[in-house]
Amino acid sequence: MVTISLTIIFDAPYYKGVFEVRRNNLYSVAEINLGTSEPKLPLIHQLILDNWAKIDFFTKKSESRKEKVKINPKRLQRLARKETKRGVGTIAQMALKEQMSERKKEKKSKNSPYNELMKKKIFSIKQEKKKNKHNGH
Repeated sequence: MVTISLTIIFDAPYYKGVFEVRRNNLYSVAEINLGTSEPKLPLIHQLILDNWAKIDFFTKKSESRKEKVKINPKRLQRLARKETKRGVGTIAQMALKEQMSERKKEKKSKNSPYNELMKKKIFSIKQEKKKNKHNGH
């Protein structure tokens, strides 16, 4: 069973959409920027249709959940209203933080050799300047 939810939040000055996908015992979350103006339903619909494959989801295993029992429609409406007031769940926030920290580590490890090379290059240029400065003495 797959459940997908989209929560739109205003994180000044941008509107952001948080996709949460639950598949069996996997939990995936992605955040997209929707712009500065309030997104309309056709824009969101078109975004999902055109860019669903391009959305970068962060996936992690979630704890096993109980089988869902058929819920009364009125209770479902109350739960949906409650979810909209609450905003993005803490699970989504923690997963997005974890994704951001992993990306940061990847970027740092990717750029580390380049940064080291640049430091050595700058150091050698400074040493050369020092030697040229004391050339006649």
